[in-house]
Amino acid sequence: MFNLYNAFLDETAKLHEAANERITELVEIQGEMLLKLANLETGIKSIEKDIYMDEEDDEEFDLTITCPYCNKEIILTEEDLKDEITCPECNNLIELDWGHGCMDDDCGECSHHCNHDEDK
Repeated sequence: MFNLYNAFLDETAKLHEAANERITELVEIQGEMLLKLANLETGIKSIEKDIYMDEEDDEEFDLTITCPYCNKEIILTEEDLKDEITCPECNNLIELDWGHGCMDDDCGECSHHCNHDEDK
C-alpha cells in the first residue's frame, strides 16, 4: 500500500510540475500577445490620426502640383481648388483636371458619362 501511495504522489507531483510549466509558457505567450496588441493599437492610432483630422487641428489640407511649363512646385490651398490657376513663377495658365466630365468617347466635351442632348 505504501508503494502505491508513493507512486500516486510521484504522479501527482509530475502533473503539478507539468501544469506549472504550461502556466509559465502561457504567461510568456500572453506577455508577447500584449506587446503585439500594444504595437497594433499604436499603429491604429497613427493611421486614425492620418485619416481623420482632429477638430482641434485647424491645419488645412494642401495639395502640391508641378507646373508643366517651368516645373515649379506649387502648393494649392483649399481656396486654390479651381479649374485653372496661374503659375506664380512663369505666369502660364494651368488647367486643373479634377476628373468631373464625360467618359463618353464620342462626347469630347467632358469626362463623365452624360447625355448632352438632355442637358439642353
